[in-house]
Amino acid sequence: QKRARPSLLVPKRARPSPAVPPTHPAREPRAGTPRLAWRYDSRMQPRSPNFTTWHITWGTYGARLHGSNRRTVDRRAAAIGDSFVERNEQREQATKTIMRGNAVYLTDEQRRFIESTAVQLCDRGGWKLRTCAAGVEGDHIHVLLDADPAVHGEKIRRLLKRWLTQAMDERFDRPKNGTWWAVQGSNRVVDSDAYLNRVFPYIERQKSTPSSPT
Repeated sequence: QKRARPSLLVPKRARPSPAVPPTHPAREPRAGTPRLAWRYDSRMQPRSPNFTTWHITWGTYGARLHGSNRRTVDRRAAAIGDSFVERNEQREQATKTIMRGNAVYLTDEQRRFIESTAVQLCDRGGWKLRTCAAGVEGDHIHVLLDADPAVHGEKIRRLLKRWLTQAMDERFDRPKNGTWWAVQGSNRVVDSDAYLNRVFPYIERQKSTPSSPT
């Protein structure tokens, strides 16, 4: 008669429990705070009631031409819905014929320099920088900041481009075409929390320098 083999199975009571990943200490919600808002509070960017938040963007010289296969916004259309310019090879070629030189694409070093310098430039203008990114393609800049409501975003954009040109010229050789930037750009009021919390991570993802943990 065969002897029964001992069971290799661990009885249910003796089975080790699965490892539980460490959790961060829970924070107590503030009084009157909706539960959903509290749950994502650490990720949310609140708007300031005393300042205007601007999303300011501009491109490098010649990198994005109207009519090319790279998205651009016609300044005239920006006021009525920010529609992108359709592909038009004739328009693209016509623009190329009047360019003063090659298109400018920022190097990784230049992108890091711009992002680190943006803090000082905003301090100089009296604005509070939320985030800044020199896009991963090296052909445009995003700045998200808070400013006095009396100051329009277009004035801020002009000053940022001027001061950043001065800083870039001190550190790098200016492009042979004579300028770093495209003439125009975009300045949009961030008029809702939803917009703010879409555009903030969008810009953060394009940074060449990681953000400091908060």
